[in-house]
Amino acid sequence: MRASLRKKIAVLVIALAVVGYGGLVRAADGTPTVHGGIVAGYGDDVDIYGIQAIWAPHLDWAWLAKTGLEPRLAAQVAQWRGRDAGTDYASLVDVSLIPLLRWPAPTTAGIRPFVEVGLGVHLLSHTRINDDRQLSTAFQFGSHADVGIAFGAQQRWELSGFIHHTSNASIKQPNDGLTYFGVVLRYGMP
Repeated sequence: MRASLRKKIAVLVIALAVVGYGGLVRAADGTPTVHGGIVAGYGDDVDIYGIQAIWAPHLDWAWLAKTGLEPRLAAQVAQWRGRDAGTDYASLVDVSLIPLLRWPAPTTAGIRPFVEVGLGVHLLSHTRINDDRQLSTAFQFGSHADVGIAFGAQQRWELSGFIHHTSNASIKQPNDGLTYFGVVLRYGMP
């Protein structure tokens, strides 16, 4: 991993820690507003492994309250590992920032189902993975949808399955993009 990318990742982790422990960790009702998690996925002969932080700001917006939607912001650092043997393009690092809207199902039980959708941006360390997948630009867009459950004390734990598509939106050709499916396990910071 290049030194400049390591520095950017370190700054992101420190910033998330400062935000998380700077008074934004819990909402008034005690539910966590910052979740940290691990991500694993697969698509088109590429394995994805990463870490994620989600911030749920609990904004007091009337239109959000009417719809039941909750805003969130996901920051993620992931490694893509290609499955092609002997390739010069075996892996890359993906840093992404994706605003999300969550719709939690109304429930009184200890388990709360939810659905999330979002659009965001990615910055890739390389523009190629495996021998046949060319992404052409380091800057990519991402669309994301997942279905999951929040559970445990104050719904601190979250487990979800997702589909994610990364593409440069035809800024430059070829635009192979990558669609992958995965799971994420998150824990709300105490």
